[in-house]
Amino acid sequence: MLFSVKLAAIEIGESVVRLAVVKTGGRRPKVLDLLVEPINGGDPEQRSEATVAAIERLLDGLKHRPAAFVLCLGSQYGIVRALTIPFRGRRRVAAAVQFELEPYLAFPIDELLLDFKPVAEFDGETEVLAMGVRRQQVDEQLEWLKAAGVVADAVTLDAPALTGLWAAGRRMPKGLAAVLHAGATGSNLVILYHGGLAYFRHIPCGVDTLREDPRAVAREVQNTLRAFLARWRGDAELDTLHVTGVALDPAESDVLSRALDMRVESEVMLPALRGAVKVLGEDPGTAEGNTWEGLCGAAAGALGGPFALDFIRAEQGAEGALRGVIAHLMFSSCLALLALICWVGYYELGIRSNNAEIAALDGQIQAINDEIADLESRGIGVDVDTEMFNAPVTLDLLAEISRKMPDRKVHITSIKFSPPGAKAGWLTIEGNTDDVAVFNQVFQDLANSPYFTIRDEPRKSTKGNTTAFTIIAFRPEDRKEGADHES
Repeated sequence: MLFSVKLAAIEIGESVVRLAVVKTGGRRPKVLDLLVEPINGGDPEQRSEATVAAIERLLDGLKHRPAAFVLCLGSQYGIVRALTIPFRGRRRVAAAVQFELEPYLAFPIDELLLDFKPVAEFDGETEVLAMGVRRQQVDEQLEWLKAAGVVADAVTLDAPALTGLWAAGRRMPKGLAAVLHAGATGSNLVILYHGGLAYFRHIPCGVDTLREDPRAVAREVQNTLRAFLARWRGDAELDTLHVTGVALDPAESDVLSRALDMRVESEVMLPALRGAVKVLGEDPGTAEGNTWEGLCGAAAGALGGPFALDFIRAEQGAEGALRGVIAHLMFSSCLALLALICWVGYYELGIRSNNAEIAALDGQIQAINDEIADLESRGIGVDVDTEMFNAPVTLDLLAEISRKMPDRKVHITSIKFSPPGAKAGWLTIEGNTDDVAVFNQVFQDLANSPYFTIRDEPRKSTKGNTTAFTIIAFRPEDRKEGADHES
């Protein structure tokens, strides 16, 4: 995330209401609050009052006040269709989604709140994932929130939210990928293409079924994948099923893997979130079933991204939860502006002082230049080699290395300087990278720097997904000498 802000997601279930507050700003969100309240009262006529009361109790228990709220719905209530739009361009595609989806519905499209994600373009056409939820259900839950004093800034589904949390801080696989988010009573199978949503489907098999009858889950997964691939026009290779919400032991993974003929990797995501242990007061690794992960992902993804949805964006005329965050950011900006004004005044005084000092230095420089001209006129210092005084200083060299090899691309572990006259090179740069292609690019940028002469290719050694490298660089004045040596 580009900035830090507290966001909340709320889920209204059949018997409980859950709320999660997270803080953005890192590779993964930090968990601040995880709260649950039962909906007391079994009478349907009293459900509205009981739900509002449960939401109010949640708000009373908040330790951190969020800047915006997101309503997260279960994907079993969503309608998902893969569409082919016969042209390209986001604006034209957005205008056509509603008309292309309408023939697939058994009710008027006005009863549906829509959002969509472009998936890929093939032969001048656009593959689109269209998603919708019934307007009546959303309006009912929004009214409950409003009655409790909460204005929802966005409405999303748990399957994309879970996938966004899974993808945070992870190198996304190229081509197709499949992720099964296992829940307590049901699961969501999500198909990705180049790191974006391509399709998802709710599967009525939870964690218990996954452990007790993995072949039943495998059949549901296979049927979904076959249906998707039957109309898919892009790459069709899928070799791994990523499972979240449950930590399968090797025997369980093996059964599922053989049934699917795919590698299976499983994990519980909550332990990777900062603050989860402190908030839960227990080992988050025992919290299977993605009880809280969907809410955490919905809150963290409210500011945008490839997995962000908002079914009420058109009604509110805003970009997701950013509408609710504007006031928060405006207040912060005003404080920053006030601080900036104070600093401007301080620096204005400094500038005046610096101008006086500059004038004095200019006089000294002129006097030195006059003295140099006098010495040259008398033939003194003509044969002195001044090249060494033009060489860049150590800080300039480190700044150049930092620009050419930024930490977000490669990780430098050491920089060693050799004494003057050393034959092994001027300086040695050592480090490692997770992407050899990116390293080759930054190495070429470094080789083109006027500060160094690099004669040989770097030494590399690969272990797992990490490649260690060593670069030998010579002084710039050695460039011609190196060229003569090669010839």
